[in-house]
Amino acid sequence: MELKTVKWSFEGIKAVIIYHRFRGSKLKTLLIEFPKNVLTLNTKCRFRMIRYICNNIVPQKLWNLIHEEGQRVYLKGVFSTLNIPQENSIILHTAVDMENSAIKDERFEAKVIALQDLDIRSNNNPDLQATGTGSDNLVIVSLGTDPKINCVSGHVKIGEIMAGAVTLATKVAIVKCRRGK
Repeated sequence: MELKTVKWSFEGIKAVIIYHRFRGSKLKTLLIEFPKNVLTLNTKCRFRMIRYICNNIVPQKLWNLIHEEGQRVYLKGVFSTLNIPQENSIILHTAVDMENSAIKDERFEAKVIALQDLDIRSNNNPDLQATGTGSDNLVIVSLGTDPKINCVSGHVKIGEIMAGAVTLATKVAIVKCRRGK
């Protein structure tokens, strides 16, 4: 297993890309480790107190395994190779190489704005505008230092801030991906 430190401005919070293997396939996982448990809300599994957030590229070679043996088998194997507790973690899956990931901090659907601004075309039909997929995921972390927020939409400031953060992070990731080609 090999580690690559991710440079960012979140003091006290570690981020690394971990290069590891599962059933003979090479995996890359972005691992974010908080110094203590934090409250999160995510698209995978509700409000949870966690210490680790993982974003894992699932190679196409393993897609059938997940469908045939189930996601639990895959997750158990991934967490075992990462050597972190699954019950204290959130894991997201993607087809995007972790080398091209981007993280945006704001103290607090924008992805489509970034795709339109950069004129990203659909993989299935280049004549169409790309809009993302139904499997996109999101994790929001509360470090417990800001005021309580009861409403998140484009009509309140926090919604505007979150949309800006997602738009910028998406654009950074796309630019990184284009440079890698």
